[in-house]
Amino acid sequence: LNLAASTRTSLQEVAIESGVISDEKLGGLIARSLNYPFIILSRRTIPQEVFSIIPERIARKHKVIAFERANGIVKMALTDPSNIQIKEMIAQKTSLKVDVYLTTERDMSQALQIYRKDLNQIIQTMLQIDTSSLVNDIPIANIVDSLITYAHRDKASDIHIEPEEENLLIRFR
Repeated sequence: LNLAASTRTSLQEVAIESGVISDEKLGGLIARSLNYPFIILSRRTIPQEVFSIIPERIARKHKVIAFERANGIVKMALTDPSNIQIKEMIAQKTSLKVDVYLTTERDMSQALQIYRKDLNQIIQTMLQIDTSSLVNDIPIANIVDSLITYAHRDKASDIHIEPEEENLLIRFR
């Protein structure tokens, strides 16, 4: 308790970091006490047509992700299941019943990475433009913008671009 107060971190974080309890066990206990089912998103494969029900901006802002859709029901995980607004918004948008599950902050952070597209795929798509006639029309600005966005989301301090004989190696630090 003193460590949490002196470091200005939550008691939950201190308990997890010190190894008193695992993130999953603590999440399960909290979910049980709040009468919500608990979900570990990192153990599931979430299809794109399901997670795309909730736009990335909303998912990150409200820490919510849809992880299953079947039989007229959308199952969504939240770090704060008391957020009734988001449940109502998803129900209205999809015209489906919404089941709310609790997940941990850490698990949600990992799950939200699903919205990221593979940087290599983005760059390859941009470069697939026919450059035989107009070499100067390669969308360099789009590629640089994607690199910076990817680095920012990954909280990278540096972007290293290393030309190789046939490829280009891009590293984030």
